[in-house]
Amino acid sequence: MNPSNAVFPKTSFKQKLGLILAGTVISILLLETILRLGGVLYLAVQEYRNKASVKEKGTYRIMCLGESTTALGGDNAYPAQLERILNEKNKEIKFSVVNKGIPGTHSTAILSQLEENVNQYKPDMVVAMMGINDEGRFTPYKDIPDLQMDTFLKHFKTFKLVRFIYLNFAVRFTGKDVDALKKVMDTEQSEEEEEIDEVTEAILEKEIVSDPENEDAYFELGMLYQEGSDHPRAVEMFENAIELDPQNAEFYLELADSYVKMKDFKHGIEKLKETIALDPQGKLEESYTLLGSVYNEQGKFEEAEEAYLKIVKLRPDSFDLHFEAGNFYKSHAKLDQALAMYKKALELTDEKSTIYGALAAVYEDKGEYNLAKEYYKKANEIRLEGFNQETRHNYLELKEILDGKHIKLVAVQYPVRSVESLKKIFEGEEGITFVDNEKTFKDVLKKASYEKYFTDNFAGDFGHATYEGNRFLAENIAKAILSHF
Repeated sequence: MNPSNAVFPKTSFKQKLGLILAGTVISILLLETILRLGGVLYLAVQEYRNKASVKEKGTYRIMCLGESTTALGGDNAYPAQLERILNEKNKEIKFSVVNKGIPGTHSTAILSQLEENVNQYKPDMVVAMMGINDEGRFTPYKDIPDLQMDTFLKHFKTFKLVRFIYLNFAVRFTGKDVDALKKVMDTEQSEEEEEIDEVTEAILEKEIVSDPENEDAYFELGMLYQEGSDHPRAVEMFENAIELDPQNAEFYLELADSYVKMKDFKHGIEKLKETIALDPQGKLEESYTLLGSVYNEQGKFEEAEEAYLKIVKLRPDSFDLHFEAGNFYKSHAKLDQALAMYKKALELTDEKSTIYGALAAVYEDKGEYNLAKEYYKKANEIRLEGFNQETRHNYLELKEILDGKHIKLVAVQYPVRSVESLKKIFEGEEGITFVDNEKTFKDVLKKASYEKYFTDNFAGDFGHATYEGNRFLAENIAKAILSHF
């Protein structure tokens, strides 16, 4: 039979479409495999170049990012101790560690300064421990299907390739910077805070010139100076506002806060008492907690306790006040009183992970290890169910920026907390070194007092570290870093 005369069944439209789709899927999967293999090869080559670069220039520079848990301590802060430990344990490479921690900051502010810091210090590695000060509600992973798809796409190499090609074509046609276009695509382009502050300051100063009796303009300008840590000028503005409106308790509170930040406790206490006199119902609850903390810092335990108990009585429905009172009692080893405050706080919030952690820490101090283990487990289970949107976004953005500059990322979990919740943020990402500070810190806290490692417990289950706490943290981080060498 002549093959040319053979009858072949006709292919239907659906079959053709199926073949096209199958071919497309196979092509994408093949491309994805090639890109992933290429990524592994690239990382290996990059690692080799990094080591060669270190040998050539002789110094490996590490930049540490974070809040007060990173910033505070001077030579006792963990970055300073990290540098000493690394240089003691590895004599072939000279390590230089830069501390760029900022007290009281949040991850968005840290990220906003990243480009400037990277350009200035040119680190080979960035160590980040951030997010504890981020505000925003707990967001369950399971409730956001579009987030899961977004995560899937962002980790899909083919998607990244298409996005890269699109961006570079867009740059050619628009003349805009790639980073700027990336921000537009992600719909998260933010204005420069510094420029906004300068404009706001100019507007307020102009308003004061045109209307010298405008107490609100003085107050807002004082707040601007206070946020910029220019406390002497803030004091001047708040005093001007009070002169125009001597019955405004909020003006006194912010003036007191500026004095306290200047360590002028005498005037701070004086203004806090004036605030309380103008606010007998305790609406400005911070006046009592600030007064308590100032007395506490001065070693006046009874006066501090009186301030905390008074505001808790005035505001029995406040989670924050019971939590702060619990922290106060725990810091003075008044564990039964701390438990009472924390348990009341537990009744007043849906965000229970912090309180579970705080209860676990108290039971740890009491030697009731089974209860401590139970509450630590509850806290970790909640943290694995969801995330803080600000923290998650900024960690992923940090990783993307550092990848673009071929800088290694070391992501550090806070003491006693599970590293699994941090790993879940980066699910699908590659080339990250994680530092787990959970089991090691829990083990030492069973052998020694909490106060040996932490000066307070602002986060419930941990606080700002002492010299020993920072030393232990630095040793854990050093161990992870040295595994690369």
